[in-house]
Amino acid sequence: MGGFTNDFSYKGFDLNILIAYQYGGIASDGQAQFLSEIGNRQFNTLRELYEERWTTPGQVTHVARAYNGGTEPNGVGRLVGSALYLNTDMIRVRTIQLGYSFSPELLKRAKLNRLRIYAQANNPFTYTEFRGYDPEYRETATGIIPQSKNFTFGLQLGL
Repeated sequence: MGGFTNDFSYKGFDLNILIAYQYGGIASDGQAQFLSEIGNRQFNTLRELYEERWTTPGQVTHVARAYNGGTEPNGVGRLVGSALYLNTDMIRVRTIQLGYSFSPELLKRAKLNRLRIYAQANNPFTYTEFRGYDPEYRETATGIIPQSKNFTFGLQLGL
């Protein structure tokens, strides 16, 4: 895990960006595991899993045959193995802020010391192949809420 930040400024404009990354992680996706128990629960499963389930001999698929009770007789269960362990490599833009500060000469007439407008986004982009809610969450991920995306617009005044 790591990250980097940088600040840029040019003629009154300023840009700040914070990017985080992680590489080499593996996590169990408990939410997908729970929802992929075809024939084992009294609720509907994910549509993707239903449509891609094994149905005929010779068929190659990553989803086992639906079976009432979840496990075929003399079987080991569909949740054994590495199918639900996922790569958590990711790059996430945590914060990006763009602002503009008006020149002091312009502000003297309005009797202001500082006037800055800005727009900021928190967690606007995450690039990952992880199918779960959040590649940074290290537990079973059952019922977690993903990190929110926040967008803020502001005005800073100095009197």
